[in-house]
Amino acid sequence: MLKRLGQGVLFLAFVVLTSLLQEQKDSTDLMISEATEQLPSPDNPEASPGLLRQGRLHISDTRLTLKDSDIKRLLSKKRGSASAGSYTLRNSKTGTYTMIAPGVDQQYYLVNSFFDGYLPFRVENPILALYAISQRKRYQYDHITYPGRPEVWQSSRQAFYQKVGDCEDHAILLADWLIGLGYDARVAVGDYNGEGHAWVVLFVEGSEYLLEATQKRGIKRLKVFPLASLQRKYHPTYMFNNEFFWQNTGSKFTTRYASANWVKKSQYLAN
Repeated sequence: MLKRLGQGVLFLAFVVLTSLLQEQKDSTDLMISEATEQLPSPDNPEASPGLLRQGRLHISDTRLTLKDSDIKRLLSKKRGSASAGSYTLRNSKTGTYTMIAPGVDQQYYLVNSFFDGYLPFRVENPILALYAISQRKRYQYDHITYPGRPEVWQSSRQAFYQKVGDCEDHAILLADWLIGLGYDARVAVGDYNGEGHAWVVLFVEGSEYLLEATQKRGIKRLKVFPLASLQRKYHPTYMFNNEFFWQNTGSKFTTRYASANWVKKSQYLAN
C-alpha cells in the first residue's frame, strides 16, 4: 500500500483511458530459455558498479536459502556463455524459482540484482519519470549496441546513463525509479502480441496499471496511467522487483497481476 501519491495527483481518481497505449512499437529480442541449472560498461564511469549485491536468496516454500557464495558459484557456471539470453533456474521440488540474465560485463546476475536502487531525481508525478526516460533514452536492439551479443541487461543506473537500450533496460530503470519514490512497481516479462517483451506494472491502492517503458510518443498528453486490465496484448510469464520473483501459474492471457495465480517463488535478501 502506498503511503503517498504526491500533491494529490490524479491517481486518486484513476479512470479508464479512452485510447490505449500505442500498438505500433518496436518489437524486442528478449529471450528466456528454459531451466538450465539445478540447485546445489556504459558511457559514464559512475554507471559501472558491480551488479551482484551481497546477500542471500530464499526459495519460497522450502527451507533452502542460498548464501552469497552459493549464488556466485551458481552464476559462475554461466561465465563465458553471456552470448545467450536470460535463463530460468529451477529444481525438481519447487520448479522455477528465479531468473538470471547477462550484464554489460558479460557476467550473469540474478534479475533482482539489476535493481541497484538508483533514483535519478525526485518527481511529484510518476508520469514525469516515464516522460524523462522517453526523452533521454532511445530504443535500440542489444545486438546493435553490443555487437555479437543478442541480449544484454543494464542495471537501473547503467540504463540511465546509457542513452540506448531495449525493453528490459527501459523497464528496470522505470520500475527502480518508481520504487525509489515509494511506489510498488515491478517488471513483468513475457510477450507483447507474440514478441518477447518486458514492461512495468504499478500497484496503487488495489488497482493495477501497465506502463509501457519504451513508449516515446503521446506522454505529454498522458494524464493517468492505463489500467492493466485493458492491455490484452501483454502476456506475462514472470514478474520481479528488487526483492521478489513471481511466476504466473495461470493463463498467459491474464490481465490481473495481483491474482492468486501469481506465486512468489523467491526472495532476495541483500545485506
